Amino acid sequence: VPRGYGNTGLGNWVSRQRYSNRQNELSKDKIDKLNSIGFQWGELKANSEFAAWMKSFSKLKTFYNQHGHSSPKKSYGDKQLVSWVLQQRHRKRKGTLKSKYFDLLEVIKFEWNPDLSKTNDVAWLNNYENLIKYKEQFGNTSVSQTNKDYKSLGKWVNDQRHHFKKGKMSDFRINKLNEISFVWVAKK
Repeated sequence: VPRGYGNTGLGNWVSRQRYSNRQNELSKDKIDKLNSIGFQWGELKANSEFAAWMKSFSKLKTFYNQHGHSSPKKSYGDKQLVSWVLQQRHRKRKGTLKSKYFDLLEVIKFEWNPDLSKTNDVAWLNNYENLIKYKEQFGNTSVSQTNKDYKSLGKWVNDQRHHFKKGKMSDFRINKLNEISFVWVAKK
C-alpha cells in the first residue's frame, strides 16, 4: 500500500511497519502476522526506486545524445530532469549516491561540477583578469566588497570562495586562482 493510496492512514501504517522492522522494533508476533499475508518488507520499494532512477537516467541519456553534455538548464523545459540532475550532484557531494548510479552516470560523462554557461565563462575570465590587475596594484587578492571602487570585484572574489567551499568550482578555475596565490579564506 503506497503512502498516497486512497486511505492515507493505511499507507502510513504500512510504511511505519517497514521502518519499525528495519529498526528491530517490531515484535516477532507482528512480523509473523504480516508475513502470513505476504507483506512486502521493502523489496518492491528498492525495485521501484531503481526503476524511477533509471527512467530519469534514460531521459538524461537522451538529452546527452542530443546535446553532447549532461547539464540541462532550467530553460530546457523539463524541470523534473533538471531537478534530478541537481539531486545526483548533491548526493555525490554528501556521499550518499550509490556506486551503481555513479558508474552509470560516468558512462555519459556526467558533469559533477559544471561551470556556468559559456557566456559566463567569458565573464569569469574578465573578472579573473581584473583580479590580476588588482593584485599588481595592491599586492594581494583580498578585495573588499565594501570598497566602492572595487565592490563588484569584491563580490566576485567572495563568490569564488563560496563556490570553492561548496565544491562547486572546476579544477580549471581552482588552478587559475592558485596561480595568482588567491586567498581562499578571508581574514576576519
